[in-house]
Amino acid sequence: MPAISKAWVAIADGAVDPDSPIDAALMTGLRDDVVHLREWIGAGFTAGAEQNHDHNGVNSAAVAGEIGFVRVWPGLVLPGATWDWCDGGTLVRATYPTLQGVLMKSANITVTIANPAVVTWVGHDLRTNMPIRFFTTGALPTGITAGTHGGPGVGAEYFVKVVNADTFNIAATPGGANIITTGAQNGVHTAVVAPHGDGDGATTFHKPDMRGRVAAGRDDMGGTAANRLTSGGSGILGNVPGRAGGAETTTLSQANLPSYNLGVSHNANTGATANGTAKGSAGGTAGASITVSSNGSGTAHQNTQQTGVYDFIIKIS
Repeated sequence: MPAISKAWVAIADGAVDPDSPIDAALMTGLRDDVVHLREWIGAGFTAGAEQNHDHNGVNSAAVAGEIGFVRVWPGLVLPGATWDWCDGGTLVRATYPTLQGVLMKSANITVTIANPAVVTWVGHDLRTNMPIRFFTTGALPTGITAGTHGGPGVGAEYFVKVVNADTFNIAATPGGANIITTGAQNGVHTAVVAPHGDGDGATTFHKPDMRGRVAAGRDDMGGTAANRLTSGGSGILGNVPGRAGGAETTTLSQANLPSYNLGVSHNANTGATANGTAKGSAGGTAGASITVSSNGSGTAHQNTQQTGVYDFIIKIS
């Protein structure tokens, strides 16, 4: 059994009821067992301390990974001050640093002037197709445009590809051609990966925005694209976290209609027509003026799947 890491201060070992049939050694052992049990279940030994649900005997540790969880919430109000709406709004970085670390990351980087350009970001832990923006105190090399702070998709951005532990290439589109850099550069370059938005770039960051949206699994989750949600088919960058698209209604164009044949015919001998007026007679030359009535209004039709409306909330602290 491991050594006792917390002393039982409420009752000293010698404070045993002399009339008790339990001797001092046994009573001390029982109290020690209670200490270890409390450590195992996560008691913090201080009032109001968070519980350690890892059950590893470490006193009063926060539960790792809980901050940033998104849940469907059917309630009327938020379940507590540690939750907030997934409404795309911003939070203060200094107040919620752990959540900021879950939703975005940034670092000073270097870029080679080469074909292709190589971005060096030591220990970046990024995945292919993650959106990335670049900022600088000086000038970026030709081929890369400085980004704009704000929500997802705002300003010039690029997409990570060919990932290694400390380096990667970039493309202008997910899976596109590698960016080539030329010219000169100077200053300190910073890369920001913030799929939901990096706020004002200094003091705030964005929460996910689930307003009026359903969630879909990233199409290349795990590294292999399923091609079920593609920009060519849906207009949504299905390989890029944080992206959204689709429309509540849609209007059909002629190109969207199936191929069809009106089936109009004309009998040259009798002059009989469909939807027309015959001219001429049997044995002669017949002509017909055919009129096909137009129909339809071009009104957009409903394009929404059966949907239940709930709140999405995110654990912020």
